[in-house]
Amino acid sequence: MTATQHLVLFWVFVAFFMIIGIIAILAIVGVIKTDKRFRNWAVGGFAAAIVGVVIIWAKTQPLQAPVDLFINLEPPAGVKAEAFELVSGNYEYDEQSSSGEPVKRSGSVELTAGQHIGWWTAKLPCSGITRPFRMTLKDKEGKLWTVRPFYPNYHNQQLIATVASQNQPAGSLPALSLIKDAFAMEKNAGLRFNNYARPASTVQGRTYYSWRVFVDEPIHILARISEVQYLLHPTFPNPFQVRTNPNDQFALDGSGWGQFMIQITIRFKDNTMERASYYLDLTKSWP
Repeated sequence: MTATQHLVLFWVFVAFFMIIGIIAILAIVGVIKTDKRFRNWAVGGFAAAIVGVVIIWAKTQPLQAPVDLFINLEPPAGVKAEAFELVSGNYEYDEQSSSGEPVKRSGSVELTAGQHIGWWTAKLPCSGITRPFRMTLKDKEGKLWTVRPFYPNYHNQQLIATVASQNQPAGSLPALSLIKDAFAMEKNAGLRFNNYARPASTVQGRTYYSWRVFVDEPIHILARISEVQYLLHPTFPNPFQVRTNPNDQFALDGSGWGQFMIQITIRFKDNTMERASYYLDLTKSWP
């Protein structure tokens, strides 16, 4: 509800209860000739009018404006912080439509200088607070950079390749490492993923499972992959995981009671990338 709508609605209800209150007062003081029963009602009516105005005011208070999300961006390793300047960026995340199909949301990133030299702060919309974001940014020299997929409301982000500064003040915003971008040359190879699962324990009537997700491709395809990045549900202690071993099919082991969509980024040895998603199925038996 907008502030204008709130004000109009408030005064409509105020006028209504004021009329009741005025009639009640006139009846109480005897200006309006009424019997005793009506005067007794008038006392209660006047009190109800006061209470009604207060309640309507509280119920019609305008909603607070959405709170924007702010994410710290740490300069890439090997880049001189004093000369590093981001000039533009875009974000995207996926929402699920009523039909169950993913719908991509995207927009421009608002960038401001960060709390440390070379750091930048990105402002993102709160509408995607529970969704995994992806970001692509450009610096003043025209080079493209990206941030690995992340949940903006998760403050214990696991950094890959570049470690956050040990001097980062406690309680500051989550820091995300920038890595050299290859999304402009994304592959669309359509890699296959699979998983195993088996019951591990039962707690308060709920079954917990051990599970393993892996790249379900032959050896010659696995040999082309440098790493596989898994972004799990944000309730996991470390939702961002990276696997680099082709010998076990870049397998990720985990445990839990629920099924969910895993966001996956595959980095190839030729520095190209592919994005995918995989729904963890706990009904698939372990071989």
